[in-house]
Amino acid sequence: ACLKRLANGNDIEVTGYVSSMRDYLDISNIALIPLRAGSGMQNKLLEALSVGLPVISSEHVIKGSPDLRPFVTVADQTVDSYISGIKDIVNNYSQVLIKTKDGAGFVKKRYSPEVVLDEFITALSATISS
Repeated sequence: ACLKRLANGNDIEVTGYVSSMRDYLDISNIALIPLRAGSGMQNKLLEALSVGLPVISSEHVIKGSPDLRPFVTVADQTVDSYISGIKDIVNNYSQVLIKTKDGAGFVKKRYSPEVVLDEFITALSATISS
């Protein structure tokens, strides 16, 4: 309810739950992921990075994926911190695009379905043969 008040009908939309983030990521310029709860790998983070979006997330989000830290702006849980992250991205957009391109490449190399499946099969084979 508190977040819904931020929506202004123009450039800020607060959706709540959506079945697929892809449509929203395709029309976004920055991904904000201010989660305070949850565990493990956050697919929201992988999805945003994989399409080349600059990401601002909470420390909680990046905790489950420390290898992605170089590609993410980590904010503390204050509004000012997120605003500062947005301003930094806007003011340094050409440098940020290099970082996001690197992040998208890293996600594809490390977390693509093919790579994850291959790692799973390797681990399963090792377990079965021991």
